[in-house]
Amino acid sequence: MAPPQAAPRRRAGLLIPLATAALVATVVYAGPRDDALAAIAAGDLKTAKKSLSTLDDHLGNKRKLVRAEVLSRRYLTEALYHEARGKQDDVLAALRQACLVHPGSDPDAAIIGDGAMVDMFYAVCGEVEQRPEIDISGLKLPDAPVRIDGVVPGEEFPLRQGRHLVQVECANGNWGTQWSELTRAEDWSELCPGGKLAAAQAPVSDDIVDAVMPAFLGGGDDEMMDDEMMDEVPADEVPAEEAPAEEAPAEEAPAPPEVPVVPADEAPAPPKVPAAPVEETVESLPAAPASPSKPAKDGDSYSLIVECLPTPCTVSVNGESIGESPLDTRLDSGMYDLSLKAGPNSVTLKLTVSADLPTTTVEWNHKKLEWKVDQPNASK
Repeated sequence: MAPPQAAPRRRAGLLIPLATAALVATVVYAGPRDDALAAIAAGDLKTAKKSLSTLDDHLGNKRKLVRAEVLSRRYLTEALYHEARGKQDDVLAALRQACLVHPGSDPDAAIIGDGAMVDMFYAVCGEVEQRPEIDISGLKLPDAPVRIDGVVPGEEFPLRQGRHLVQVECANGNWGTQWSELTRAEDWSELCPGGKLAAAQAPVSDDIVDAVMPAFLGGGDDEMMDDEMMDEVPADEVPAEEAPAEEAPAEEAPAPPEVPVVPADEAPAPPKVPAAPVEETVESLPAAPASPSKPAKDGDSYSLIVECLPTPCTVSVNGESIGESPLDTRLDSGMYDLSLKAGPNSVTLKLTVSADLPTTTVEWNHKKLEWKVDQPNASK
């Protein structure tokens, strides 16, 4: 499997409703992930938890390569399970793992839909990208072919701290597999029978033809076949009833299968990356000595201007709503808690207004989670 790309491929027709996806997968192979999804849909969370545990055992004992997409879907399924339990922190933890094992990918909408959980997925992926990298050299990986989360370690994306699936190729052609936090070097040969590892990894060709030919030879993804079942059957084991009756003459050999082309007007648009619900408290300026304060009516008061983008936000001063942006009001001299809220996002700024700071302009982009406070000093 080629390592995941920063701009992953998208196919038309993959946004399948959960019930339909579970039905299709059941027709092919009723694996533990499908069992978990079916149990979640039925509200049987006890069975769903058991199926997730079975899935972990299933993946941790694989003798064939496990693709990164399979691992990502395992954690997306867990996120769906925790959402059904109402455990938001566990939902976020599972989504972080999905990002960790398949960086640069899009979430599978057939599992988590296309709503709030997708927004959370993209938000926490940014958090995962800030995790410390794992020093691959310190793991003392063998010369035999090694895959971590289905790809050559460090080839496309750096390994970051968290739980990973390590696979080492054995001399018998199978792969030894185990879950690992990758916090220390281990005797990886123990994953193979008798400790016998495969020969050293052959050099990777830089020829672009070598990179694209597997797709033309049938090595591409098969979305209609369950991922957990695909690598269970060796490629050379073909059922007798499916074998051709006779060999075709060499000159009549079929051409490589055509690569499906998705019309541009049918391809799903790249998803926007919305901000996660965030609540921040920020001190914009050093606080002046506090004094009882309230929105001004007449007399000695100072200007407060609030602008929110891309849509209006609710504005509150000291816990009391004073309207929506764009807002131009006045406040008495003193220290204030200015709270802005737009949808699930909010921010609280500590402001000081006075004769020296007569005009306060606040701009908040609640989509990018960026804010700006401008208070020109009148004494300068």
